[in-house]
Amino acid sequence: MGKVIASENMIFVGGIHGVGKTTVCKVIHDEFQIDHYSASTLIANAKREEFGVVKQVADIETNQDFLTRAFRDMQIGSRWFLLDGHFCLINTRSQITRVPEDTFRQLAPRGIISIRDTVNEIKGRLLSRDNLVYDEPFLEQFQDEELRYAVELANMMNIPHVVFHANERQLCKLEEFLRTVGAIV
Repeated sequence: MGKVIASENMIFVGGIHGVGKTTVCKVIHDEFQIDHYSASTLIANAKREEFGVVKQVADIETNQDFLTRAFRDMQIGSRWFLLDGHFCLINTRSQITRVPEDTFRQLAPRGIISIRDTVNEIKGRLLSRDNLVYDEPFLEQFQDEELRYAVELANMMNIPHVVFHANERQLCKLEEFLRTVGAIV
């Protein structure tokens, strides 16, 4: 098992591709002045390459090693921040694959926000943003596995977890969660 590397004030925001993680993180940033980082951006910068729109990942474990290394090099200090990423990814055989548990143990988030949305909305975003088409049963399965794993990780790490429905935009639910973890008073 790897060494814990994260700041003690990180909240992991997870959800499948196209669910609206960045949008929700922007709302939290604008409303509560909590910084936001993207796991994909940290990985791409550490690897010195850009990710394309294709969502399949060749070596999930190696990518997560780049994430933990990039994270180790960040100078976060004691301020609260959000890290958006995934609990599950799509491998090169188009299979839903869990990100290694050790990645989350190393990142050691203080809480988890899982973002959900309707499969139809997600499908529409992926089409308009990335020109990708996924069938609805696959997206439903992907989202269900993402949430199932997030719950398992939160229970295993004994940290708070909330499911936020992107289409509801209930800021009070996020505010209550942020108070629970101590990110706001």
